[in-house]
Formats: sequence, C-alpha cells, structure tokens
Amino acid sequence: MPSRVTAAPATRHKNLGHCSLIATAPGAAPSCLATLRAGSPDGVFVVDAQQRIVHWNDIVHTLLGYAPDEVLGRRCYEVLAGHDAAGRNVCQRLCREVRCAERGQSAPDRDVLVRARDGRRIWLHIVSLLLTLPCYDEPLIVHLCRDVTKEKHAVRIFDVLLGLLSEHVEHSEHV
Repeated sequence: MPSRVTAAPATRHKNLGHCSLIATAPGAAPSCLATLRAGSPDGVFVVDAQQRIVHWNDIVHTLLGYAPDEVLGRRCYEVLAGHDAAGRNVCQRLCREVRCAERGQSAPDRDVLVRARDGRRIWLHIVSLLLTLPCYDEPLIVHLCRDVTKEKHAVRIFDVLLGLLSEHVEHSEHV
C-alpha cells in the first residue's frame, strides 16, 4: 500500500480552490509543507507532477548549498543531477519516482549521488512519499533526504580492504 499524507479540505483560498492550506506563493506548495522541517532531521524537498520543486527546506539548503529562491520552480533533475552507484543517471525527466507516483505508488528508497552548489558530490539516502492535497490535481512527491556520504565512503574502504585481505590470503595459500 503506498504511503500517503492527505489534508482534509476546509475553506476556500485564492488560487487554490477548496483547500484547508494557504500557499506560500502563487503556484507554490501549501504552507503545511513548511512544517515538514519542524519534526525531521532530514532535508525535505517537494516536487509537483512536472518535477518542479515547490518546497525546499532549510536542512536540504544546508546540505546542498542551494537557497530556496535558487531552486523553487526549477526541475529537480536539473538541480540534483543525481546518479546511482553504477554511474547511471537517475535524476531525469520521468524518473522512477514520477512513474511510481503516476501509478499512485511511492518509489522504493535509494541512495543517489547528487551535485551540491559548490560542485561537491554528496550521497543522499532518499525516501519518496506521495502527498495528496485537495488543492492539487495530482499528488506531490515529497523527498526526505539524509547525507550518507561518510557511510558510502566507509563501505568503499571496507570493500577495498576486504579485497586486499582476500588477495593476501589467496597468495599465502599458494606459497
């Protein structure tokens, strides 16, 4: 069953139709998204069905260096330029997360190597959830992200050491 968050309708607000939430800017995500930063140690960004960023919280700003005014309205794949461990481009038009959302499903978690504003490459563990609001025709995709760069590097170092140890043991058996 897909993960969903649903807001109940209440009153009518300008440009939003029947919605209990007030938007922060024309075409932007409702202000309830600002509360996502309050209870989470994770970076949070939200995209609409066209993959435009409609919310970017302070934590993801700190992680990646992009201020909200630099990314709001831009396509997520243009900002993040993410790849998987095999170097495949995963942040792209109609990515897996969007295809899952079109079917009413949340995509599985994944680790993505993204580009920070200063050019650094950072590994993010990304969890994607659908957010259904009565004031949007289509679900929004909420991305919760956490920096896992140190963990990824530690695993890589462990793999190298394990390979060296394996070579040493194999060489020792032949002597």
